[in-house]
Amino acid sequence: MFQNGLAGQILFLLITGFSLLIVVINHLFNREDGSLRWAGPLFLSPLLVFIFLYLYPPYATAEALFISAQTVVILGFLVIFSVPSKGFPARTFILAAYLMPFILIALSWLPYWKTLLPGLNRFLLYLNMVLLIPALFQSRKGCKNLSALTLGLLFLLGAQPIALQGDSLSNRIIYVVLQGLSLGSFFLYFYHNIKNDLDNRVKEANRRLAEWEKSVKYEVLKRTIDFEHTHQRLLDINKLDSLTKCYNKNAIMDEIEKLLQSQQNFTILMVDVDYFKEINDTLGHLVGDQILAQVSAVIHQSIRAVDSIGRYGGDEFMVTLPRTGVRDAIYVAERIRQKTAALPDLDITLSIGVASYPEDGDSAVNLIEFADRGLYLSKQRGRNTVSYAAEIQ
Repeated sequence: MFQNGLAGQILFLLITGFSLLIVVINHLFNREDGSLRWAGPLFLSPLLVFIFLYLYPPYATAEALFISAQTVVILGFLVIFSVPSKGFPARTFILAAYLMPFILIALSWLPYWKTLLPGLNRFLLYLNMVLLIPALFQSRKGCKNLSALTLGLLFLLGAQPIALQGDSLSNRIIYVVLQGLSLGSFFLYFYHNIKNDLDNRVKEANRRLAEWEKSVKYEVLKRTIDFEHTHQRLLDINKLDSLTKCYNKNAIMDEIEKLLQSQQNFTILMVDVDYFKEINDTLGHLVGDQILAQVSAVIHQSIRAVDSIGRYGGDEFMVTLPRTGVRDAIYVAERIRQKTAALPDLDITLSIGVASYPEDGDSAVNLIEFADRGLYLSKQRGRNTVSYAAEIQ
């Protein structure tokens, strides 16, 4: 079966090629799975045996060397399937099994070796057939269908009795085909398992990448929202008058423009502190600042949340009252005036002018001019009063 010839050469090429492929891909794609990590190097045995036979072809001992290398593979699979791959017995046995081809190669040089060959060959073939049965059973555990590994062991089992039947041409062809199918199945088993492992690693990497991108997007969104909130707070601070904590002139003018754009009716109040210059001159600017802060607080307490107040000038305040007519606006103005006059320990009065959109103007300038006329009218009436300029027209 193993004499020098075409069948022997084909068999040598098949075993050497597939064994080399299995060893190389198993080494390049070192899996975390323990079974395959130990199973791959098993094919070093037939590879080393046939390299030896290529360099020094003692054809009389070739059959025994090949069958012994095959026995190493079968025993190795059986031990890997039966014993945990991380355990000491499996690793110890497989390490010892690697040494068998070298031992057999060394024994093949002994003078009496040839007399032992017929019996040794048959013993190894029968041993392979016996070991393949539990190896097949173990390989099918947990598998619903025959795997490539199970098919490889089946082809190997079918090749054993062919080797015992004789050295005819048909037996050689069948034996070579079965050995080729067996090695091809082993190669597919390693290839598919390593490919599946690589696919799983790619999926895991993609999953982690997706999680990382999601985390980055969330962090970017969070930081963007924080930035927008901070930016809005800064804008709000920039809109406020530092002394009275109400809108500054630009901000209150923006509020009036927004109301004009909405085209809804609204009223503005122009509020002025009476005799404020005399207060500053006699009591000092610090007292004047305190009075402005208190007036701002009174106005805040007297209006709604939708209303706005801004410091229009030194001692002048502007109040916007959305969806409010003149009559209701005058009522609000009177409430502000009376609350201010009732402040304890202070003799403060307010003069207030009223203007309403759209009756008294269709622009901010016109409305402010009309409210200012009302304020002037209040001062002419002796101050501490609310006036609507349209009443005297």
